Amino acid sequence: MGKWLNLARRAPSQALQPRVELAGVGSTRRPSPNGYAWRVGNVLREISRADYPAGLIPWLEQAYPRLYTELTSRLPDDIHRLAKALAPFDEFERVLNRWLDAHREADALYRAHLLACQKPASERSMEARENGQR
Repeated sequence: MGKWLNLARRAPSQALQPRVELAGVGSTRRPSPNGYAWRVGNVLREISRADYPAGLIPWLEQAYPRLYTELTSRLPDDIHRLAKALAPFDEFERVLNRWLDAHREADALYRAHLLACQKPASERSMEARENGQR
């Protein structure tokens, strides 16, 4: 994953369009490696924002181990494999979008968990009774 961070640092932050020419249907041309690095850089900048909650990843490992594995292992491995192979860019983009969605899902779950932990005990027990729990 370290090489992706290095590529992201080198990717221009002000770029609006990837410098990659997508191959047409039936074309044998492949996107340049710079297009992959540019896109990974954009995703890394989005998931490395300042308000990303501290403690999310350790909590996720305990609370949602399947999402944790997808987020920290399976999807990054797929991204690396596809970029190294210069796979079709639409396939690469689908995996990157899934990784970004997984980060957003984990973020939302963790923030909801933090909010629930901040509620007074009386409020939590009232909600539990309303939901048929004790």
